[in-house]
Amino acid sequence: MYIYNVTLKVDPSIEEDWLIWMKDIHIPEVLSCGIFKDYKMLLLTNSPFYDESPGSTFIVQYFFDNMDEYERYQAEYAPTYQREHIQRYGEKVLAFRTVMRYL
Repeated sequence: MYIYNVTLKVDPSIEEDWLIWMKDIHIPEVLSCGIFKDYKMLLLTNSPFYDESPGSTFIVQYFFDNMDEYERYQAEYAPTYQREHIQRYGEKVLAFRTVMRYL
């Protein structure tokens, strides 16, 4: 099993709108592509690398079974979803994406 991990630093001025949009629109759209089996959304509360800039850091983790499915997501879906996110929030949300594998 794999995790597509998206870490997002969200400007406080749009945090409430962003959370609603993520939970009601964006995450359901990502799940509807049929590649991800489940997801978790977390709030970072501390870190040795904690950023002092204003805003909250959220982590959204999408769970999937194999890398071929993830590559298909990257080719067919991710550009559209990421473009929508950038068009809506611009530089008020910074995203960092990684993929992890369960051992």
